[in-house]
Amino acid sequence: PWQYVLENSDSIAADGNFQVPRITQLGIPREKIFFLPNGVNFKQIQEIKKNYKDKRKDLGIKKDDLLILSVSQIAPDKGVEDIINGFAMLKKDIPNAKLLMVGKGILEPQMFDLVKRKGLVNEKDFFHRKNVPEEILYDYYFSSDIFVAATLSEDFMITIQEAMACGLPIVSSAQPYLVKDGINGYVVGFKNPNGIKDAVLKIYKNKKIKKMGEESIKIVKKYDYEKIAESAIKEYKRLMSLKIR
Repeated sequence: PWQYVLENSDSIAADGNFQVPRITQLGIPREKIFFLPNGVNFKQIQEIKKNYKDKRKDLGIKKDDLLILSVSQIAPDKGVEDIINGFAMLKKDIPNAKLLMVGKGILEPQMFDLVKRKGLVNEKDFFHRKNVPEEILYDYYFSSDIFVAATLSEDFMITIQEAMACGLPIVSSAQPYLVKDGINGYVVGFKNPNGIKDAVLKIYKNKKIKKMGEESIKIVKKYDYEKIAESAIKEYKRLMSLKIR
């Protein structure tokens, strides 16, 4: 069915360049593909910022502590182990660093076991929150300093876009179309806890949190829902004009 739909479509929307080889390898002409990435409600997020509740106090995290946030399923393909291993190494350089994982999934027991084995103290060094409503989720974004993602795929991650819209530097395993090395964060590659540690340390030691966060906002603006919708409408009009002819 997948092959049939691709072959019989007039146009195919792809999140980005990383999807092109997957599609063309199935014998689909490159000219059929246009880019339509996931959008983010940038304007709404900026409105939320005006009245967000700082969660650091609720977590017992001081203003001078470094709060690292990750939002994803606690699942095999999200690199949770890499994030925790990288964070454990980071603690040696930044003792006041804290890690907050938001999300739920089948690997929660293994996650807590790894936290314990690494000598991290739950609710002191490491925090886990799940079933967080979206209106509260942004409170955690705005209360954090750096966002980390270690997914094992190149696919678009809406959580990275959300973190960028909240003005956070990004350390990611992939997603170079969102994360520009040295500009708004670093891309460290898959299964690379050392890379995660080094990237966070570089941002922190070089005092780039604010500057890179500002760059994240500049980059993510082009993914605002309205602009993505405009791109879609433009392609729909092009296809309609071809059909009319």
